[in-house]
Amino acid sequence: MLPQESLISVSISTDPAQWQKLQKFGTPQTRAFLNQNLEKLRDRIFEDSGYTYEQDIQPWVGEEAMLALLPQSQDAAPLTPDEKSSQPGLTNQQPLVMVLPIANPNRARELLANPQQRQTRKQVERTYKDITIQEIQGLSQQNLSIAILGRRFLAIATHPRAIEQTIDAFQDKTSLAATPGYIEALRQIQSDRPLARIYVNVPAAATLAAANSANPATPGNLAQRQQNQGLAATISLEPDGILFKGISWLKPTSEKTLIVENKARNMQRRFPADTALMISGGNLQRLWQDYVQGATANPLTPIQPKRLENDIQSSLGMDLATDFLPWMAGEFALALIPTLPEQNNPFAAALVIMVQVSDRRAAEAALEKLDEAMQDIHSFEIDPVQLGNQPAVSWTSKRGIPTATRGWLDGNIAFLTLGAPIADTLVPQPANTLAENDLFLKTVPADLEPNNGHFFLDLDRATAYILSMIRLPPGQKILTTGIRSIGVTAAVSGERTTRYDVFVTLKKVNEPPSAPTPAPSPPGN
Repeated sequence: MLPQESLISVSISTDPAQWQKLQKFGTPQTRAFLNQNLEKLRDRIFEDSGYTYEQDIQPWVGEEAMLALLPQSQDAAPLTPDEKSSQPGLTNQQPLVMVLPIANPNRARELLANPQQRQTRKQVERTYKDITIQEIQGLSQQNLSIAILGRRFLAIATHPRAIEQTIDAFQDKTSLAATPGYIEALRQIQSDRPLARIYVNVPAAATLAAANSANPATPGNLAQRQQNQGLAATISLEPDGILFKGISWLKPTSEKTLIVENKARNMQRRFPADTALMISGGNLQRLWQDYVQGATANPLTPIQPKRLENDIQSSLGMDLATDFLPWMAGEFALALIPTLPEQNNPFAAALVIMVQVSDRRAAEAALEKLDEAMQDIHSFEIDPVQLGNQPAVSWTSKRGIPTATRGWLDGNIAFLTLGAPIADTLVPQPANTLAENDLFLKTVPADLEPNNGHFFLDLDRATAYILSMIRLPPGQKILTTGIRSIGVTAAVSGERTTRYDVFVTLKKVNEPPSAPTPAPSPPGN
């Protein structure tokens, strides 16, 4: 039902039981925040037009509502002063379309036949491709266009052209379902009775982001961006939290292809059970190459590769591409390991980098060069130390505090710890490992096997060390208080598809739900 050119689409369950189940999670603060925002969105969609969700929509709506954000029409002229004065709700914002399945046709027809009356609104009826459209004008937030399609769906749009695009998609079979790879991708992430489904038209959304970016895109970047097709996710409620089954895919005609290499297996077994954060992958060299390639075409990339390369060069006198990456073609991990307050360490946590090297001779040469740089440029004392029966190297600052230790595990695993002196918990292998941690096992999805890496965040443990360094908006900060942990497993499932399973374990409250059942809300708000 939704136009293929939609930037983002979201399907949302209208089953009250699903939303009541969601109310059992979080803290009182997170519930209040979410309920408040859902009410605002519901009011924006329905009540500005004189309707209420419970009385006018819920009695006839089907199991699932869909929403889409459309690009602005390229031939849309700026609004004239007359249009602005005569139709105050008409705007040049991104059009929004909502498609509601009709479970009770008689009740839906009654809604349109007996519209709510307001002095400030004007209703105009017109026909497009033999379908009657009701234009509701003069609303405070935005004008609405409403049409019934095939007796089974009611479409609501915030712009006259958007309702016409929806009718075109319905009649001409040019809907999202016709997007290359769309049906096949969503089939891989099916879920029984999902709370929601999300689809992002990657090239269209990236083009819009680039148009609003301070950095103009080059023709080469635009061409690369067009090789991507979509990103989709199915969201389901589980007893302990929310499961996101995600997939991204390239166009069937893309020149770019993915290498199916899922080698992430053992890193979670090399860290202690109290690890607060771990990110692992199967091939650090390839990950960086793919990241660099994607970053050039993505205006929203958080870390610019060239800047990182320049920082390494200026601070160490070493080159990332020639000194490090050639021997980093194996499994890797980055972890944050907190220390106990009673240990009286000058650092509250340690950052650990671990890489399975593909060329030990080249790795040793690079690490010795790194030792020299830390000594000559940053005046650290470099000393050999023993960890168990294994030789290692310690970096000590001018204040006499060891701030880093590097060494080897099992012959080809290089590690570097920064901050708290926790290297002795890695050598030999910890007695209780992260892989055996109950929260890790509960949080990190295990269905994707083999896989290309994991992400694990114990939010309670990490809050003092990570979130204290990040300035979150008040709303996001409130939401984090309801989360216990986050786990991600990724796998390259084909030469053009990548799968992601994400699980968010949520804290639970025993208070009865106090908010009304939320109505579907528009994406991006």
